[in-house]
Amino acid sequence: MAAVFQRLSERSSTATAAQFDPEAVRPIGLVAFSKNVIEGMIRNFRADAGLSRATVCYSEEHWEVSFVRKARASEAQSFQTMVGTFMMWRDQIKHPEPERAIRFAFVMVALALRELVLFGRTRVFEDILPLDDNTLREELTRMFLLYLGVDATEIAISPVPSDSQTKPTA
Repeated sequence: MAAVFQRLSERSSTATAAQFDPEAVRPIGLVAFSKNVIEGMIRNFRADAGLSRATVCYSEEHWEVSFVRKARASEAQSFQTMVGTFMMWRDQIKHPEPERAIRFAFVMVALALRELVLFGRTRVFEDILPLDDNTLREELTRMFLLYLGVDATEIAISPVPSDSQTKPTA
């Protein structure tokens, strides 16, 4: 388990350092970058869902084991890098506490993905709202940006077809 945690931590740290270079992403802008990050989160959650689920369960049961603590510290550092990158767009974030809003919004996205992807809870909602990856990307990005207080007119995410658009009419 220690080797698994170390491998996942190293891969996550490397990916975060590459993806969250402020000077490289500044031209992309807050809205497009948010979409890219959430799309990447969905892809990453899907890629190693079984292994990630196992590490989550293990870490919940063995919270104080040294390699679990080390993995949490690495994750916290990666998270701080993400928050720092998003803070360069603080002028577009209308939430009264931009840094807190970024942190909270990311936690909500991660929790949704954890439940829906890692633990396969989409079945619970399939009769209410089908949740494919495209819907997750669009709606989680919209939720994330609106929570930050980004002007809704700036959020250009392709719309999800409504039921009337996807079901044949009689």
